[in-house]
Amino acid sequence: MGFATSRLIISAVKIPNAIPTTAQLLNLAMLTLARQPTTIFIGQSVAYPGVATYDSLDGVPMERRVEWPVAEELQTGAACGLAIAGYLPISIYPR
Repeated sequence: MGFATSRLIISAVKIPNAIPTTAQLLNLAMLTLARQPTTIFIGQSVAYPGVATYDSLDGVPMERRVEWPVAEELQTGAACGLAIAGYLPISIYPR
């Protein structure tokens, strides 16, 4: 994405600061991904607050979020299966 395109997107969502923060840009990326009807967000603290990654999903509908236990291999396998089935899984591993 070029600078002009990112400025257009930032102005469209009305990020108040002249220079957006990393958190604002991350949230913008998540909202952009959430516009696709096949996107599913899976991981720890995607449906319940607890870590900083939860805030990056502000505005993403709760029905698009699937909370997982701390079982990273299971989560990776499920994300691969979802992708094979035609979904766009966004797998979140908070660190």
